[in-house]
Amino acid sequence: RICDESNVGAKINLDKVPVSDAMKNAAEIMGLDPMHLAVSGGEDYELLFTASEKLGVGSSELGINITCIGEIMEKDRIAVDKTGKKFPMKAEGYQHFEI
Repeated sequence: RICDESNVGAKINLDKVPVSDAMKNAAEIMGLDPMHLAVSGGEDYELLFTASEKLGVGSSELGINITCIGEIMEKDRIAVDKTGKKFPMKAEGYQHFEI
């Protein structure tokens, strides 16, 4: 939705997406991929936002954990795994605030 509203693309590095231990344990019990649940589910979530690299605001300055998981691009919307394999991103899972 961020990309839609700004008419841009994004590259998400899947190995950078934070996944809680609880999500990993639940996924293991259900025989599911925790990363797939993290990027497409709606139950275990983090706040997602964009910011310019020029801001230079570090998580230690704010007293919170901030994880850079990707970058904004002109048009393409891709996810990249730890081996460098690219996947097209598509909307799936719970759609917050969908009317």
